[in-house]
Amino acid sequence: MENAHSTAHIQASMMNYCGLQHGLYKASRKPSYLKYITDEAVPANVAEFNWDLKYAGAQIVLSELFWEGHKELQNYKEHADSYICSNHPDSPYHQVTITPGGMVHLRDGANSQYVTGTALLFSVYGDLLARNKQVVQCGDKQITCSQVLEFS
Repeated sequence: MENAHSTAHIQASMMNYCGLQHGLYKASRKPSYLKYITDEAVPANVAEFNWDLKYAGAQIVLSELFWEGHKELQNYKEHADSYICSNHPDSPYHQVTITPGGMVHLRDGANSQYVTGTALLFSVYGDLLARNKQVVQCGDKQITCSQVLEFS
């Protein structure tokens, strides 16, 4: 079990580093940063974003590069869409609990990290969707940039 935890921790750390590489690539446009992302990042479908699980954040920022023409990052855009589908209450693939007031509720105790993290990612992705005139396809349901931003 310890080995599986170590592997998951290493993969999460790699995704954190890929988020950093994204920023460095955007600032410098040096191909070596993009190469690191394409060679080392491990995409995954996730339904949450928190201090320990940052895949969704990396996938959302890497989606920006996909829309800039880096089609080799399509997998990350698809995983970012999956995160939206897993959290948006209008999605048929919605997996998280939403309180009567409209807040994400994943766990008792430190739930504020899930609320703020989800709001941040939905805000960033909603802006990216609007800028690129895109929608998120969740099965037979389209989630528009306006719906993503409204939920944020």
